[in-house]
Amino acid sequence: MARSSRMKILIDTHVLLWSLVAPERLSATARHLISDPENSILVSHVSVWELALKVQKLGMPLPLREFLEKGMRGLGAAWLTIDLAHILETKDLPPVHGDPFDRMLIAQAVCEGVPVVSGDTVFSRYPLSVIW
Repeated sequence: MARSSRMKILIDTHVLLWSLVAPERLSATARHLISDPENSILVSHVSVWELALKVQKLGMPLPLREFLEKGMRGLGAAWLTIDLAHILETKDLPPVHGDPFDRMLIAQAVCEGVPVVSGDTVFSRYPLSVIW
């Protein structure tokens, strides 16, 4: 669980959601990294897109915009926009993961050179650092 401080981390959509509504579902390592104010937490716009499509199914406690604004403030997180380089990186990823949202998060982590915090075991089959 010991990771050095001052890390920049990209969190997966489920990690964002659980951080805000069910932190007990996160691994101890993920909770520690996310709660450490020395770390820089990135939330991708692709996570917002995914949540927007799944909001009815998820039963969000607040309207999505309010939920995200409050959550981002609470986490001290910053947005990671989707750049052309991220989109183009997806074409070079092996076809291991079929979920387009996860493929974009993986591409962003690869391009940005940051680890991704995710409980999705398929992420570890890509050339990036995965923390759970």
